[in-house]
Amino acid sequence: MAPSIRARRLRPAALAAPVAAAALLLTGCSGTGTNTAGDTSGHQLLTVPREDFATFTRNFNPFAPGQVVAPMTTQAIYEAMLVYNPANGKATPWLATSWETSKDGRTVTFTLRHGVKWSDGKPLTAADVAYTFELQKKLLGGYEYLRAVKAEGTDKVVFSLTKPYSPGLFELGKQIIVPEHVWAKVKDPAKDTNPDPVGSGPYTQVANFQSQSYELRKNPEYWQPKKQRIDGIRVLGFSGNDSANLAFVNGEADWTQSFIPEVDKSFVAKDPEHNKYWYPKTGSMVDWTMNTTRAPFDDVKVRKALSLAVDRESVTEVGMNGYTRPADCTGLSGGYDKWRDKTLADSCTWTKHDAAAAAKALDDAGYKKGPDGKRKLKNGKPFTFDISVGSASSDWLSTRTCGRSGSSARTPGAPPCSPRHPC
Repeated sequence: MAPSIRARRLRPAALAAPVAAAALLLTGCSGTGTNTAGDTSGHQLLTVPREDFATFTRNFNPFAPGQVVAPMTTQAIYEAMLVYNPANGKATPWLATSWETSKDGRTVTFTLRHGVKWSDGKPLTAADVAYTFELQKKLLGGYEYLRAVKAEGTDKVVFSLTKPYSPGLFELGKQIIVPEHVWAKVKDPAKDTNPDPVGSGPYTQVANFQSQSYELRKNPEYWQPKKQRIDGIRVLGFSGNDSANLAFVNGEADWTQSFIPEVDKSFVAKDPEHNKYWYPKTGSMVDWTMNTTRAPFDDVKVRKALSLAVDRESVTEVGMNGYTRPADCTGLSGGYDKWRDKTLADSCTWTKHDAAAAAKALDDAGYKKGPDGKRKLKNGKPFTFDISVGSASSDWLSTRTCGRSGSSARTPGAPPCSPRHPC
Protein backbone atom coordinates (compact mmCIF):
# COMPACT_ATOMS: atom_id res chain seq x y z
CA MET A 1 0.00 0.00 0.00
CA ALA A 2 1.42 3.37 -0.94
CA PRO A 3 -0.75 6.34 -0.12
CA SER A 4 0.06 9.91 -1.11
CA ILE A 5 -1.61 13.28 -0.66
CA ARG A 6 -2.03 16.71 -2.17
CA ALA A 7 -1.05 19.89 -0.36
CA ARG A 8 -3.64 22.01 1.34
CA ARG A 9 -2.26 25.40 0.36
CA LEU A 10 1.27 24.77 -0.81
CA ARG A 11 2.98 21.84 -2.46
CA PRO A 12 6.79 21.96 -2.48
CA ALA A 13 7.36 20.19 -5.80
CA ALA A 14 11.00 19.57 -5.03
CA LEU A 15 9.92 17.17 -2.31
CA ALA A 16 7.13 15.49 -4.21
CA ALA A 17 9.33 13.56 -6.61
CA PRO A 18 11.52 11.43 -4.33
CA VAL A 19 8.66 10.46 -2.02
CA ALA A 20 6.24 7.81 -3.22
CA ALA A 21 5.84 4.89 -0.90
CA ALA A 22 3.68 5.28 2.18
CA ALA A 23 0.64 7.00 3.64
CA LEU A 24 1.12 10.65 2.81
CA LEU A 25 -1.22 13.21 4.33
CA LEU A 26 -0.83 16.96 4.28
CA THR A 27 -2.42 19.98 5.89
CA GLY A 28 -0.84 23.43 5.83
CA CYS A 29 2.82 24.35 6.12
CA SER A 30 3.77 25.90 9.43
CA GLY A 31 6.73 27.78 10.72
CA THR A 32 6.15 27.37 14.42
CA GLY A 33 4.53 23.97 14.82
CA THR A 34 0.99 25.33 14.53
CA ASN A 35 -1.10 25.05 11.42
CA THR A 36 -0.86 28.21 9.32
CA ALA A 37 -2.41 27.11 6.06
CA GLY A 38 -3.16 30.67 4.99
CA ASP A 39 0.51 31.64 5.05
CA THR A 40 1.90 31.59 1.52
CA SER A 41 4.93 33.77 2.19
CA GLY A 42 7.39 31.02 1.34
CA HIS A 43 9.09 31.33 4.73
CA GLN A 44 7.32 28.34 6.23
CA LEU A 45 8.89 25.10 7.36
CA LEU A 46 7.21 21.85 6.38
CA THR A 47 6.92 19.97 9.68
CA VAL A 48 7.11 16.20 9.33
CA PRO A 49 6.64 13.68 12.19
CA ARG A 50 8.59 10.42 12.18
CA GLU A 51 7.01 7.64 14.20
CA ASP A 52 10.05 5.39 13.83
CA PHE A 53 12.64 7.68 15.47
CA ALA A 54 12.29 8.51 19.17
CA THR A 55 15.59 10.40 18.97
CA PHE A 56 17.88 11.53 16.18
CA THR A 57 21.60 11.20 15.71
CA ARG A 58 23.30 13.75 13.49
CA ASN A 59 24.12 11.15 10.89
CA PHE A 60 23.50 11.97 7.22
CA ASN A 61 25.60 9.14 5.82
CA PRO A 62 23.45 7.53 3.08
CA PHE A 63 25.58 4.37 3.28
CA ALA A 64 24.90 3.78 6.99
CA PRO A 65 22.18 1.39 8.27
CA GLY A 66 18.64 2.72 7.83
CA GLN A 67 17.73 3.21 11.48
CA VAL A 68 20.90 5.24 12.02
CA VAL A 69 20.56 7.68 9.14
CA ALA A 70 18.56 10.82 9.87
CA PRO A 71 15.27 10.99 7.92
CA MET A 72 15.15 12.98 4.66
CA THR A 73 18.79 12.14 3.87
CA THR A 74 17.90 10.38 0.64
CA GLN A 75 14.84 12.52 -0.07
CA ALA A 76 15.94 16.12 0.49
CA ILE A 77 19.75 16.08 0.65
CA TYR A 78 20.78 13.59 -2.04
CA GLU A 79 19.17 12.87 -5.38
CA ALA A 80 19.17 10.19 -8.07
CA MET A 81 19.39 10.25 -11.83
CA LEU A 82 15.69 9.50 -12.21
CA VAL A 83 12.58 9.42 -10.07
CA TYR A 84 10.19 6.50 -10.48
CA ASN A 85 6.50 6.97 -9.70
CA PRO A 86 4.88 3.60 -8.83
CA ALA A 87 1.41 5.13 -9.05
CA ASN A 88 1.62 5.51 -12.82
CA GLY A 89 4.73 3.52 -13.72
CA LYS A 90 6.54 6.54 -15.15
CA ALA A 91 10.15 7.60 -14.68
CA THR A 92 10.97 11.31 -14.52
CA PRO A 93 14.44 12.54 -15.55
CA TRP A 94 16.17 14.11 -12.57
CA LEU A 95 19.96 14.39 -12.34
CA ALA A 96 19.98 12.70 -15.74
CA THR A 97 18.03 14.07 -18.69
CA SER A 98 17.92 10.82 -20.65
CA TRP A 99 19.09 7.20 -20.76
CA GLU A 100 19.53 4.56 -23.42
CA THR A 101 19.84 0.77 -23.35
CA SER A 102 21.85 -1.08 -26.00
CA LYS A 103 20.13 -3.61 -28.28
CA ASP A 104 21.73 -6.54 -26.45
CA GLY A 105 20.56 -5.17 -23.08
CA ARG A 106 24.07 -5.22 -21.62
CA THR A 107 24.85 -1.50 -21.67
CA VAL A 108 22.92 1.42 -20.18
CA THR A 109 24.06 4.99 -20.80
CA PHE A 110 22.81 7.95 -18.78
CA THR A 111 23.25 11.56 -19.92
CA LEU A 112 23.52 13.95 -16.99
CA ARG A 113 21.82 17.31 -16.68
CA HIS A 114 24.00 20.34 -17.37
CA GLY A 115 24.49 23.00 -14.73
CA VAL A 116 23.81 20.91 -11.61
CA LYS A 117 26.01 21.88 -8.66
CA TRP A 118 26.64 20.40 -5.26
CA SER A 119 25.62 22.53 -2.30
CA ASP A 120 29.24 23.67 -1.92
CA GLY A 121 29.17 25.14 -5.43
CA LYS A 122 31.24 22.50 -7.23
CA PRO A 123 29.79 20.89 -10.39
CA LEU A 124 28.16 17.46 -10.36
CA THR A 125 29.82 15.31 -13.01
CA ALA A 126 29.83 11.80 -14.43
CA ALA A 127 32.85 11.04 -12.25
CA ASP A 128 30.64 11.53 -9.18
CA VAL A 129 28.19 8.96 -10.48
CA ALA A 130 30.87 6.39 -11.26
CA TYR A 131 32.47 6.92 -7.85
CA THR A 132 29.11 6.56 -6.07
CA PHE A 133 28.51 3.10 -7.51
CA GLU A 134 32.06 2.04 -6.66
CA LEU A 135 31.53 3.15 -3.06
CA GLN A 136 28.04 1.64 -2.85
CA LYS A 137 29.24 -1.78 -3.97
CA LYS A 138 32.24 -1.62 -1.62
CA LEU A 139 30.23 -0.67 1.45
CA LEU A 140 26.83 -2.28 0.94
CA GLY A 141 27.22 -4.69 -1.95
CA GLY A 142 24.39 -5.30 -4.37
CA TYR A 143 24.28 -4.67 -8.11
CA GLU A 144 25.64 -8.16 -8.78
CA TYR A 145 24.72 -7.75 -12.44
CA LEU A 146 26.89 -4.61 -12.78
CA ARG A 147 30.23 -5.35 -14.40
CA ALA A 148 31.66 -1.81 -14.59
CA VAL A 149 30.75 1.88 -14.50
CA LYS A 150 32.66 4.35 -16.64
CA ALA A 151 32.43 8.13 -16.91
CA GLU A 152 32.67 9.43 -20.46
CA GLY A 153 33.47 13.10 -20.33
CA THR A 154 31.61 15.14 -17.76
CA ASP A 155 28.03 14.27 -18.65
CA LYS A 156 27.80 10.61 -19.73
CA VAL A 157 27.94 7.49 -17.57
CA VAL A 158 28.13 4.04 -19.14
CA PHE A 159 27.00 1.00 -17.13
CA SER A 160 28.17 -2.41 -18.39
CA LEU A 161 26.05 -5.34 -17.23
CA THR A 162 26.98 -9.00 -16.97
CA LYS A 163 23.65 -9.95 -18.51
CA PRO A 164 20.50 -8.31 -19.86
CA TYR A 165 18.52 -7.24 -16.80
CA SER A 166 15.51 -5.00 -17.39
CA PRO A 167 14.97 -3.90 -13.73
CA GLY A 168 18.57 -2.70 -13.72
CA LEU A 169 17.68 0.52 -15.53
CA PHE A 170 15.48 1.66 -12.67
CA GLU A 171 17.71 0.30 -9.91
CA LEU A 172 20.69 2.14 -11.36
CA GLY A 173 18.69 5.28 -11.99
CA LYS A 174 17.28 5.39 -8.46
CA GLN A 175 20.68 5.16 -6.72
CA ILE A 176 21.32 8.44 -4.89
CA ILE A 177 24.54 10.17 -6.00
CA VAL A 178 27.24 11.58 -3.69
CA PRO A 179 30.14 13.99 -4.45
CA GLU A 180 33.49 12.29 -5.04
CA HIS A 181 35.48 15.33 -3.94
CA VAL A 182 33.92 15.00 -0.46
CA TRP A 183 33.69 11.25 0.08
CA ALA A 184 37.10 10.38 -1.39
CA LYS A 185 38.64 12.27 1.56
CA VAL A 186 36.63 10.38 4.20
CA LYS A 187 38.84 7.85 6.01
CA ASP A 188 36.06 5.41 6.91
CA PRO A 189 32.96 6.02 4.73
CA ALA A 190 31.06 3.20 6.41
CA LYS A 191 31.24 4.80 9.85
CA ASP A 192 31.49 8.51 9.12
CA THR A 193 28.41 10.41 10.33
CA ASN A 194 28.60 13.06 7.59
CA PRO A 195 27.21 15.73 9.99
CA ASP A 196 27.37 18.57 7.45
CA PRO A 197 26.36 16.94 4.18
CA VAL A 198 27.14 18.24 0.72
CA GLY A 199 24.31 17.23 -1.59
CA SER A 200 22.45 18.19 -4.74
CA GLY A 201 18.95 18.15 -3.24
CA PRO A 202 16.65 21.08 -2.41
CA TYR A 203 17.30 21.16 1.35
CA THR A 204 20.84 20.36 2.46
CA GLN A 205 21.74 22.83 5.21
CA VAL A 206 21.37 21.29 8.68
CA ALA A 207 20.06 23.71 11.32
CA ASN A 208 18.83 23.60 14.92
CA PHE A 209 19.76 19.95 15.35
CA GLN A 210 18.42 18.46 18.60
CA SER A 211 17.80 14.93 19.78
CA GLN A 212 14.09 15.05 18.94
CA SER A 213 13.96 17.57 16.11
CA TYR A 214 16.08 19.22 13.44
CA GLU A 215 15.71 21.38 10.37
CA LEU A 216 16.99 21.25 6.82
CA ARG A 217 17.26 24.62 5.08
CA LYS A 218 17.63 25.57 1.42
CA ASN A 219 20.50 24.39 -0.73
CA PRO A 220 21.85 27.73 -2.07
CA GLU A 221 23.02 26.02 -5.27
CA TYR A 222 19.90 24.00 -6.07
CA TRP A 223 19.29 23.49 -9.78
CA GLN A 224 15.53 24.01 -9.43
CA PRO A 225 15.31 27.17 -7.28
CA LYS A 226 11.71 27.89 -8.28
CA LYS A 227 10.69 24.64 -6.63
CA GLN A 228 12.14 25.63 -3.26
CA ARG A 229 8.80 27.16 -2.33
CA ILE A 230 9.37 26.96 1.40
CA ASP A 231 12.36 27.75 3.60
CA GLY A 232 12.91 24.22 4.76
CA ILE A 233 11.81 21.06 6.51
CA ARG A 234 11.45 20.41 10.23
CA VAL A 235 11.56 16.75 11.29
CA LEU A 236 10.09 15.68 14.65
CA GLY A 237 10.91 12.42 16.40
CA PHE A 238 8.32 10.18 18.06
CA SER A 239 8.43 6.77 19.72
CA GLY A 240 5.52 5.32 17.77
CA ASN A 241 2.50 5.88 15.56
CA ASP A 242 0.17 6.96 18.35
CA SER A 243 2.18 9.96 19.52
CA ALA A 244 3.14 10.97 15.99
CA ASN A 245 -0.45 10.76 14.81
CA LEU A 246 -1.68 12.79 17.77
CA ALA A 247 0.74 15.58 16.92
CA PHE A 248 -0.35 15.47 13.30
CA VAL A 249 -4.11 15.53 13.80
CA ASN A 250 -3.69 18.32 16.39
CA GLY A 251 -2.03 20.51 13.77
CA GLU A 252 1.50 20.31 15.18
CA ALA A 253 2.78 18.80 11.92
CA ASP A 254 1.92 19.36 8.28
CA TRP A 255 2.64 16.18 6.38
CA THR A 256 2.91 12.53 7.32
CA GLN A 257 3.43 9.12 5.82
CA SER A 258 2.56 7.14 8.93
CA PHE A 259 -0.40 4.81 9.33
CA ILE A 260 -3.45 6.64 10.74
CA PRO A 261 -6.33 4.40 11.87
CA GLU A 262 -9.80 5.54 10.74
CA VAL A 263 -8.29 8.48 8.89
CA ASP A 264 -11.67 9.90 7.85
CA LYS A 265 -12.76 10.31 11.47
CA SER A 266 -9.46 11.26 13.07
CA PHE A 267 -8.10 13.55 10.33
CA VAL A 268 -10.47 14.48 7.52
CA ALA A 269 -13.42 15.27 9.81
CA LYS A 270 -11.43 18.02 11.55
CA ASP A 271 -11.34 20.06 8.34
CA PRO A 272 -13.08 18.28 5.44
CA GLU A 273 -12.45 21.13 3.02
CA HIS A 274 -8.68 20.99 3.33
CA ASN A 275 -7.60 17.76 5.02
CA LYS A 276 -7.10 15.19 2.28
CA TYR A 277 -5.38 11.84 1.82
CA TRP A 278 -4.62 9.46 -1.01
CA TYR A 279 -4.13 5.70 -0.77
CA PRO A 280 -3.06 4.25 -4.12
CA LYS A 281 -2.31 0.54 -3.82
CA THR A 282 1.17 0.73 -5.30
CA GLY A 283 3.63 0.06 -2.51
CA SER A 284 5.49 -3.10 -1.67
CA MET A 285 3.78 -6.35 -0.73
CA VAL A 286 3.53 -7.12 2.99
CA ASP A 287 5.31 -10.43 3.50
CA TRP A 288 5.30 -13.07 6.19
CA THR A 289 8.97 -13.97 5.90
CA MET A 290 10.08 -17.42 7.04
CA ASN A 291 13.52 -18.97 7.30
CA THR A 292 13.16 -21.69 4.69
CA THR A 293 16.48 -23.29 5.70
CA ARG A 294 15.03 -24.42 9.01
CA ALA A 295 12.31 -26.93 9.83
CA PRO A 296 9.37 -26.83 9.61
CA PHE A 297 9.50 -23.82 7.27
CA ASP A 298 11.67 -25.72 4.79
CA ASP A 299 8.58 -27.80 4.00
CA VAL A 300 6.49 -26.17 1.26
CA LYS A 301 3.44 -28.07 2.53
CA VAL A 302 3.77 -26.32 5.88
CA ARG A 303 4.16 -22.92 4.28
CA LYS A 304 1.05 -23.45 2.17
CA ALA A 305 -0.87 -24.65 5.22
CA LEU A 306 0.08 -21.55 7.18
CA SER A 307 -0.95 -19.44 4.19
CA LEU A 308 -4.36 -21.12 4.19
CA ALA A 309 -4.71 -20.27 7.90
CA VAL A 310 -4.31 -16.54 7.28
CA ASP A 311 -7.57 -14.64 6.87
CA ARG A 312 -6.30 -11.98 4.49
CA GLU A 313 -9.69 -10.30 4.31
CA SER A 314 -9.73 -9.75 8.09
CA VAL A 315 -6.11 -8.60 8.14
CA THR A 316 -6.96 -6.07 5.46
CA GLU A 317 -10.19 -4.83 7.02
CA VAL A 318 -9.23 -4.96 10.70
CA GLY A 319 -5.47 -4.59 10.81
CA MET A 320 -5.16 -2.19 7.87
CA ASN A 321 -8.51 -0.40 8.19
CA GLY A 322 -9.44 -1.44 4.66
CA TYR A 323 -6.82 0.86 3.13
CA THR A 324 -5.39 -1.89 0.96
CA ARG A 325 -6.47 -5.24 -0.49
CA PRO A 326 -5.48 -8.85 0.12
CA ALA A 327 -2.42 -10.13 -1.67
CA ASP A 328 -2.47 -12.91 -4.23
CA CYS A 329 0.14 -15.52 -5.11
CA THR A 330 1.81 -13.41 -7.81
CA GLY A 331 3.40 -11.24 -5.12
CA LEU A 332 2.67 -8.13 -7.19
CA SER A 333 1.41 -4.88 -5.67
CA GLY A 334 -1.11 -2.62 -7.38
CA GLY A 335 1.71 -0.82 -9.14
CA TYR A 336 2.19 -3.88 -11.34
CA ASP A 337 -1.42 -4.64 -12.19
CA LYS A 338 -0.78 -4.69 -15.92
CA TRP A 339 1.75 -7.49 -15.39
CA ARG A 340 -0.60 -9.59 -13.26
CA ASP A 341 -1.72 -12.92 -14.69
CA LYS A 342 -5.26 -13.04 -13.33
CA THR A 343 -5.68 -16.68 -14.32
CA LEU A 344 -2.63 -17.60 -12.25
CA ALA A 345 -3.69 -15.43 -9.32
CA ASP A 346 -7.14 -17.02 -9.22
CA SER A 347 -5.72 -20.55 -9.45
CA CYS A 348 -3.70 -20.42 -6.22
CA THR A 349 -5.99 -22.04 -3.68
CA TRP A 350 -3.44 -21.72 -0.89
CA THR A 351 -3.99 -17.93 -0.67
CA LYS A 352 -7.69 -18.40 0.14
CA HIS A 353 -8.59 -18.59 3.81
CA ASP A 354 -9.63 -22.13 4.71
CA ALA A 355 -8.87 -23.20 8.30
CA ALA A 356 -10.13 -26.75 7.73
CA ALA A 357 -7.90 -27.17 4.69
CA ALA A 358 -4.96 -25.75 6.64
CA ALA A 359 -5.47 -28.28 9.41
CA LYS A 360 -5.78 -31.17 6.93
CA ALA A 361 -2.64 -30.04 5.09
CA LEU A 362 -0.68 -30.11 8.35
CA ASP A 363 -2.10 -33.54 9.18
CA ASP A 364 -1.09 -34.85 5.74
CA ALA A 365 2.39 -33.34 6.13
CA GLY A 366 2.91 -35.29 9.38
CA TYR A 367 2.33 -32.50 11.90
CA LYS A 368 -0.60 -34.03 13.74
CA LYS A 369 -2.25 -32.96 16.94
CA GLY A 370 -1.30 -34.67 20.17
CA PRO A 371 -3.64 -35.75 22.98
CA ASP A 372 -3.56 -32.18 24.31
CA GLY A 373 -4.92 -30.83 20.99
CA LYS A 374 -1.65 -29.11 20.11
CA ARG A 375 0.50 -29.93 17.14
CA LYS A 376 4.00 -31.35 17.38
CA LEU A 377 7.02 -31.01 15.15
CA LYS A 378 8.47 -34.20 13.74
CA ASN A 379 11.12 -34.16 16.48
CA GLY A 380 8.37 -34.18 19.10
CA LYS A 381 8.73 -30.56 20.16
CA PRO A 382 5.71 -28.21 20.23
CA PHE A 383 4.86 -26.62 16.89
CA THR A 384 5.15 -22.99 18.03
CA PHE A 385 7.03 -19.99 16.72
CA ASP A 386 7.33 -16.24 17.18
CA ILE A 387 6.30 -13.54 14.74
CA SER A 388 8.37 -10.36 14.94
CA VAL A 389 6.74 -7.08 13.94
CA GLY A 390 7.52 -3.36 14.16
CA SER A 391 6.55 -2.63 17.74
CA ALA A 392 6.37 1.14 17.20
CA SER A 393 3.87 0.93 14.33
CA SER A 394 0.18 0.69 15.13
CA ASP A 395 -0.64 -0.98 11.82
CA TRP A 396 1.84 -3.81 12.44
CA LEU A 397 0.61 -4.28 15.99
CA SER A 398 -3.02 -4.47 14.89
CA THR A 399 -2.19 -6.79 12.01
CA ARG A 400 -0.18 -9.21 14.15
CA THR A 401 -2.72 -11.93 14.94
CA CYS A 402 -5.37 -9.25 15.39
CA GLY A 403 -3.38 -7.38 18.01
CA ARG A 404 -2.58 -10.31 20.28
CA SER A 405 -0.29 -9.03 23.04
CA GLY A 406 1.82 -12.16 23.31
CA SER A 407 4.63 -12.86 20.86
CA SER A 408 4.03 -16.58 20.32
CA ALA A 409 2.01 -17.48 17.25
CA ARG A 410 -1.17 -19.41 17.60
CA THR A 411 -1.16 -23.15 16.99
CA PRO A 412 -1.41 -23.70 13.22
CA GLY A 413 -4.73 -25.17 12.24
CA ALA A 414 -6.67 -23.28 14.88
CA PRO A 415 -9.22 -20.78 13.54
CA PRO A 416 -7.46 -17.56 12.44
CA CYS A 417 -8.22 -14.25 14.09
CA SER A 418 -11.15 -12.23 12.86
CA PRO A 419 -13.75 -9.85 14.32
CA ARG A 420 -15.97 -12.90 14.84
CA HIS A 421 -13.23 -15.15 16.15
CA PRO A 422 -10.73 -13.04 18.12
CA CYS A 423 -7.44 -14.43 19.37
